[in-house]
Amino acid sequence: MYFDRRDVFVGFGDLANFALFLVIKYIILLSHCFNVYSDILQNVGGFLQTLYNKNMKDSRKLERVFKGAANHWRIEILVLIKKNPEITLIEIADKLKANFKTVSEHTKKLVAAGLVNKKYLGRSVNHVLSPYGEKMLEILKHF
Repeated sequence: MYFDRRDVFVGFGDLANFALFLVIKYIILLSHCFNVYSDILQNVGGFLQTLYNKNMKDSRKLERVFKGAANHWRIEILVLIKKNPEITLIEIADKLKANFKTVSEHTKKLVAAGLVNKKYLGRSVNHVLSPYGEKMLEILKHF
């Protein structure tokens, strides 16, 4: 990032990326200033920094990840997958005592958000947390 003669930021794709960059830096700065919430702020800041550094084109990817975990069923599914790696959809539905279709829809949204990965083994599909899913659970653990 640098300034040209017209005092315009050059090096960022758009204003949303620059705003996200400032938010990340502000969260990291806050995490160093406040001792009480430093671990929470550092986890959130680190998560945002990871997302930003992985060639994030815009803030929509960040929105998709956070919306992916923005439901109580999805949070329960994430926790269950963490406790039981490579769990199938039927096992998730049985353990949560939920409708198969409901669990299927929420798992689909978790996969689209990049929080869960699927492993296909013949006719069965196993679910595993992605690195973003692991980070999201670390953040949710503090709330």
